[in-house]
Amino acid sequence: MKKIELILKQIKDHEFSREIGFEDGLLKCDCSGFITFLLKKLSYFPNDLNDQPKAEDYFDYAKVMKNNTLVQNLNAYDCLVWKKENIPAKGDSGHILIVKELPKEISKNLFLLKVIDVTKESGLCEREVDLHCHDDGNIWGIRWSSHLKKVKKTQILAFSPFSRKICSLCALPKERCLCSFLPHPKVSAPPITILRHPKEKDHPFATWHLLNLFFADLDTREGIKFSPQSGTLVYPDHPEISLGDTVPLEHSQGPFLFIDATWKKSKRIIYENPWLSQLPRISINNSAPSQYTIRHQPRENYISTLEAIYHLWSQLEKKEKEQKQLLDLFLKFNKDQRLYSPSI
Repeated sequence: MKKIELILKQIKDHEFSREIGFEDGLLKCDCSGFITFLLKKLSYFPNDLNDQPKAEDYFDYAKVMKNNTLVQNLNAYDCLVWKKENIPAKGDSGHILIVKELPKEISKNLFLLKVIDVTKESGLCEREVDLHCHDDGNIWGIRWSSHLKKVKKTQILAFSPFSRKICSLCALPKERCLCSFLPHPKVSAPPITILRHPKEKDHPFATWHLLNLFFADLDTREGIKFSPQSGTLVYPDHPEISLGDTVPLEHSQGPFLFIDATWKKSKRIIYENPWLSQLPRISINNSAPSQYTIRHQPRENYISTLEAIYHLWSQLEKKEKEQKQLLDLFLKFNKDQRLYSPSI
């Protein structure tokens, strides 16, 4: 949640004035626009919603997701949302705000709650509201201040858009779960060895994770320096690196060695392991540009580790069904990353 606090501070310092705007020192966006801005900045914005949802859309989303509605289950940075019974053609359709701290019980079925809110009158602010609940904890009303008598009676839903539930199998957020694209059981890997730079292990866009989910017996070695071994290096031509002569695939022998790293770090691995430059080499000639659009490729003909393995595997073995499944997995991953990371 530190990222949210950082963004809130930047908003208060007017660092995002071009994106959400200020007028007389107040935010020009409404409550739903503020939540949408935060979700997109954090790459948490769900594809179930339209690009500019209103409060009523967030309410319907929370209802479909069957999220928590009990005051005792509220957590910091949950959202509270409600919508009007009669929604006007123009204007507010409801309201959405962020829970700042855990609710404090004042008396039976009455709780004090600190919230982060955006209104036309106050702009971005932190304030305290009263929540009124039934005996079971369901919230039935809200009062904007203890100084006011009026309690707004309406159905109020709580949901957690800023905390992600992780799939236990593929270890990805639930909204980007790839389990339906994975083979069961895993596929036997072709004769390859992956030399992986340590920093690729935790990179959110790394394709090695997909390969490990897909293949049952993937040979991966992590580090910067590696013990020499025989085989064939799979690496494109590069003017700055001295590499072994290229050989036709039919004259090569496995295992086929792939370097999994950024292009800059892959050059370092080759420098640190001179034996790699002495190996026979295959350069994957791919006429189409890489579809790995979530990470920068320095040259048009450069492709990701997964794409390179896919092309080599397609030439080594005739397993069209499994190979298409690997490609579909990759394309789904790439699409989802772009969808949930608007800044890409």
